[in-house]
Amino acid sequence: MFVKKHPGSIAEGQTDKRWGEESAKDLITTQNVDVIVAIAGETGNAALVQAANEEGTFCIGVGSDSWNTLPESHRCLVSSVIQQTSTDVFILVAFSAINDFPNGNYLGVVGLSSFNDFDKFFPAQVKEFFRDVENKLQNNLIPFDGTYRFNDPPPVFIQQ
Repeated sequence: MFVKKHPGSIAEGQTDKRWGEESAKDLITTQNVDVIVAIAGETGNAALVQAANEEGTFCIGVGSDSWNTLPESHRCLVSSVIQQTSTDVFILVAFSAINDFPNGNYLGVVGLSSFNDFDKFFPAQVKEFFRDVENKLQNNLIPFDGTYRFNDPPPVFIQQ
């Protein structure tokens, strides 16, 4: 696994299309990366589009269902990790309404989009595995303390 972090500010990291393209191309051509998982707005979208232009590369979108928002990535787009922000906001407003607003970081709801054009390539057992992971994430059954460092991603252990 390779992780690349934009060298600029958070705002710059969200809008630097050229850096997204160059980073994806570099990972694919020099590190032989097969799958690009791209985050960070326009920067991530540019990385997905670059991955779609590279033969034999797959990609996974993050934030929203990239199948609907970034058709240029269809050739490589296996799925998207979806941040269900509207659900999270609703939950936090509900907590606030009953004076029970959570302290600290709030880990929101995530989901996985369909496998789109790649659906036919995944056996039922693989699809069930991902549905199980998604269910465990939504029910806080996969431990995660909310701490994330780019240079030291937390391991996720899934027991079958």
